[in-house]
Amino acid sequence: YFPRLSRDGRLLVFGASAGGHEHDTADYEIFAWEPGTPSEAAVRLTYHTGNDCWPDVWLEEFRLPVR
Repeated sequence: YFPRLSRDGRLLVFGASAGGHEHDTADYEIFAWEPGTPSEAAVRLTYHTGNDCWPDVWLEEFRLPVR
């Protein structure tokens, strides 16, 4: 659920749960996958009981202030 593509398009992160799909209570985990590779190549990034349903892991472009 809730896939997010990296800015360069090389990685896709998404939430997945084997034990149900209630967005606020299911034990979702976050996975990363490189588009074009087999789905079995997805890598699990989280391993806890917290709700990882919304994988907002990409940082916006960061610029230092100029004086």
